[in-house]
Amino acid sequence: MTDISGLSAVFDADNHYWESSDAFTRHRDPAFLDRGLRVVERDGEIRYLLGDRGHPILPGPGDVHPRPGALYDYFGGRGDKGSVGAELACEAPADHPDWFQRDARLRRMDEQGLAAVWMFPSHAVCVEGPMQPDIEASIEVLRAFNRWLEEDWGFAYQNRIFGVPFLTLSDLDRAVTELEWCVGRGARVVSIRNGPVFTPEGYRSPADPRFDPFWARVQEAGIVVAPHAGFDDGYREVEAAIARSWGYHETSRGGDTNAITRDVPFLKMLMKHRLVHDFAAALVAHGLFERFGDLRIAFIENGGTWAHCCTVCG
Repeated sequence: MTDISGLSAVFDADNHYWESSDAFTRHRDPAFLDRGLRVVERDGEIRYLLGDRGHPILPGPGDVHPRPGALYDYFGGRGDKGSVGAELACEAPADHPDWFQRDARLRRMDEQGLAAVWMFPSHAVCVEGPMQPDIEASIEVLRAFNRWLEEDWGFAYQNRIFGVPFLTLSDLDRAVTELEWCVGRGARVVSIRNGPVFTPEGYRSPADPRFDPFWARVQEAGIVVAPHAGFDDGYREVEAAIARSWGYHETSRGGDTNAITRDVPFLKMLMKHRLVHDFAAALVAHGLFERFGDLRIAFIENGGTWAHCCTVCG
């Protein structure tokens, strides 16, 4: 184990690695290779596809589509929008082994004075929603991903890097089985979508009593459940309903205030933090903490300005 006695007591609760090209396929059942999130060579590049469509926001694996740090100058006021496209492609993965390798990351953590980190996915937090309604494929893709994560990063590597497996509640029995597998291999924290649960019968609250066996095991194991911000398709119907309630309709024309689309600032303002706020409200209002008073939930990379609403309403 690395000697960390000389490091500061900084614990980073939102650190990230970059998924490699086989992160979602190395351990996947071959029967599912053409379902869910596909990793396919197209036009000479490795891409993420969902069916024949590209992923809504992720071009492909991190070892061929780098992004971290590329906008440092832009957000520091030293760049302009005209150069963003080039900046997004400027990072060479070969120059950053710490994006992909845990021992290299430990050395980087030593340089940064980090004692330990929760290590979250960069891509896996954006895949469950877009894979719907193929629930079976989403379960298998995430199961395979967790095995890659445990193999390449570990769930408690040298008691400093705590890889965060990603679980889905879409099938209760398999969710409990996957949770047991993760806990049995040292997981201290797990993640789930901060949104309604996709089930064969339709959407369900994550605090629905049907999922109590999962939450009971989480509480018994003493681990943290940490939903992380990502990309989600589970709230498109909510977005559409809000747009309609403010007058949007398919025959609207440009220049008309009724021409409200999902891409305009108005709707973005209304939807900001909506998903995580509603998720937290569901956990409280549907009695999860009354049934399991020792649960620990951490909301990661979702800000905190929305939290007072849950407090006031609760």
